[in-house]
Amino acid sequence: LALRALASVAPEKPALGAVEVSLNGKKVARLDANQLSVELHSHLRPGQNTLALNAEGTTGAYYELRLALPDPSATRDRAPALATNIQPRRASPGQSVTFSARLAPETSGPLSLEVPIPAGFQPVRSDLEELVRRREIAGYHVNAQRAWIQVEPGRRKQARWIAFRMVAPARCEVIAPAASIYPAANPGERRFGRPLRLTVE
Repeated sequence: LALRALASVAPEKPALGAVEVSLNGKKVARLDANQLSVELHSHLRPGQNTLALNAEGTTGAYYELRLALPDPSATRDRAPALATNIQPRRASPGQSVTFSARLAPETSGPLSLEVPIPAGFQPVRSDLEELVRRREIAGYHVNAQRAWIQVEPGRRKQARWIAFRMVAPARCEVIAPAASIYPAANPGERRFGRPLRLTVE
């Protein structure tokens, strides 16, 4: 059992808020701009567990909880190692930034790449359409919060890259939550990139 709690904030002012994480009545972490996630596996106990999130201050907060349970009936496919980046990290309103994901060599079946869209940013759909046209991805679905990208089965000895642009909103500072990748048949075998701070000024 693996449970990941990720909290990030996107206030109008540069100062970022914090979130206190408690499990079974015991404080286990304080998430803020310096600590963006916490692994709770070692704190879980048999049976029922109670998780509480308490936002400090008055800033708006975004919470994301991920629960991964292995599926005994699923294939034994493993997700490839995932490295992600967004460049530039500092942008002007209306400027494009590029999300990129590097997938390590793999021999698994179909993969799903899940990319949270930073608050206020707009993905450039024509970039995703071009990836489909070039057969670098099998398909995608995108909304204001997230992009789901289907990656064809691979038999590659070299890493592959997937990249698309996002248009920056008005002045803000946000945390882009970590992207993740997993076998389509076994979401419990998920690997994560890393959260990143973006500044629009």
